Amino acid sequence: LVPKFGTDGIIRIEGGQAESLHPSAIVSKQEYIIIAGSHSIGLPQYSVRGRLEKRSKNDGALVAAFGNQGVILIDAQEIGAMVADDSYFYIAAVDLSLGANDPCWHIEKRFLNDGALVPSFGLNGIVTTNPTPDNDHIKTMTLDGNSLYVVGFSAGSGMANWRIEKRRLFDGGLVTEFGTGGVITGRK
Repeated sequence: LVPKFGTDGIIRIEGGQAESLHPSAIVSKQEYIIIAGSHSIGLPQYSVRGRLEKRSKNDGALVAAFGNQGVILIDAQEIGAMVADDSYFYIAAVDLSLGANDPCWHIEKRFLNDGALVPSFGLNGIVTTNPTPDNDHIKTMTLDGNSLYVVGFSAGSGMANWRIEKRRLFDGGLVTEFGTGGVITGRK
């Protein structure tokens, strides 16, 4: 452990009563790291939101210029993946805006420097898609110079189908030359 990082090499994020934090993804760029996860508040009827933190690689301190003093809460749950290039980072999460029985795919594009959404991507920085009326979950993603590849599955009626989407980095639209209209699906 590196003693000057956090306290004796460890950062502890203390939640309040009936509050929990669950990290699920991390990206490392220049002198900082961005950590993504879920932030649960209140039991038994708790509310879950995505949580992003930008921290110094040097000492683990929150970077104040990012979001609200280093922290951003987003209106999506279960952040499943995060990738970054030199200027932006992309978050894949579950969106429950249609209800708990119909989770959707939620993809965000944000500026690395301050965490603000990139308005030209999707609708004000967010692409939401509902591939099926079942449980749709993003599991991972990667990017190349022009495209974002998003991989997940849809589960329902005792079946699971995997799904790959290829999206343009600049606006989040599907690359229609890939698969069928930008999508490849199959049985798991």
